[in-house]
Amino acid sequence: MEPNATKSSAASLALKGIVALAVTGGTLWWAFSGVDLARLGRDVAETPWVVVAMFVGAHVVMHAARTVRWGLLIRPLGASWRLTFSSISVGIPAAFFLPLRLGELVRPALCARGGVPLGGAVAAVAVERIADGIVNVGIFFALVRLLPASTTLPDELVVASNFALLGFGAGVAFLVATYFARERMVRLVHAISAPVSPAIGERVAGLATTFVDGLASMRSLPRLVGFLATTFVYWGVNGAATWMLARTYVAALDFFAGAFTVAVTVFAVALPAAPGFAGTLEAGYRLGLAPFGVDASHAAVVAVVAHGVQLVFMGAIAGIGAWVAPPRAPR
Repeated sequence: MEPNATKSSAASLALKGIVALAVTGGTLWWAFSGVDLARLGRDVAETPWVVVAMFVGAHVVMHAARTVRWGLLIRPLGASWRLTFSSISVGIPAAFFLPLRLGELVRPALCARGGVPLGGAVAAVAVERIADGIVNVGIFFALVRLLPASTTLPDELVVASNFALLGFGAGVAFLVATYFARERMVRLVHAISAPVSPAIGERVAGLATTFVDGLASMRSLPRLVGFLATTFVYWGVNGAATWMLARTYVAALDFFAGAFTVAVTVFAVALPAAPGFAGTLEAGYRLGLAPFGVDASHAAVVAVVAHGVQLVFMGAIAGIGAWVAPPRAPR
């Protein structure tokens, strides 16, 4: 790589890091503004252990659903169940802990190490992420209709939801177009990259081909039904667990407040931030619970407990996933 290109890449990465830290600082300040931190600490400490245990149990169920869904996408590409479990158990925490979404590259890399075509694994991650985004956009707009007429949504939330609809909708359109225009897409990628270097053109075109092949796993109707079912199990349990946790601190809370809060938090954590979604997750909980009359103090304690459980759970499954990882597949 040329020195100027290296400097440009380093400057770009540094700028993204500065933006991420600024977003984290701003969202943390906003999420905890007006919150009595001493009271917050007491409320967190007084959280019943049975509630924490149930929240952890919900995450176990969610991880199981996510593992089965991931298997539906990559097992047709040659992955074993051991590689499936290991790659998602390490890859999801990597996306959680690493900054600037760099962790999204870990799952495809682990799959490629286990013998799965890299492009196919990248396609599987893309399908999964876009499906999750569309589900949460749908949940948001469906539940907005159930809010009391007197509820006023923050302008920032309306803008974020519209951007999410546009972005994930474009992602769906791209995947559909890529699937049905396979040869054209591969030729286009080759035509764009070949002028740089014929060897690079062939390599990128090969990657594009395996990407499209990765989308073919959804051609099977039973696999597609299983994918949709595990997606709804994952997000349904997530919403129910969030509602159950929030009910510990807010006695009268509509059941669908949990799913609505999760959807809003998905929008929030899409922003660039420091590792672990620091700040953006807390802001998402405050924004999501506000339409249901939950004040900043109660939203903060729900967010802190939920975030704490997620940090520990992600660390635990990452360790288990690394421990059971299969050896590198022979080339």
